[in-house]
Amino acid sequence: MKRTISLLGLLLALGQAQAAERPNILWIYLEDVSGWFGCYGDKVIETPNI
Repeated sequence: MKRTISLLGLLLALGQAQAAERPNILWIYLEDVSGWFGCYGDKVIETPNI
């Protein structure tokens, strides 16, 4: 029983170590925004970083 718990703890620790190495990616999906971005020519809404 102790061996099983130790193995489970080790696997969880390794899983956390791998999760820290993954890049942080934020995917934003908007439907039907047409030309509401400054990069598409809108003069009212300024979005310089898109």
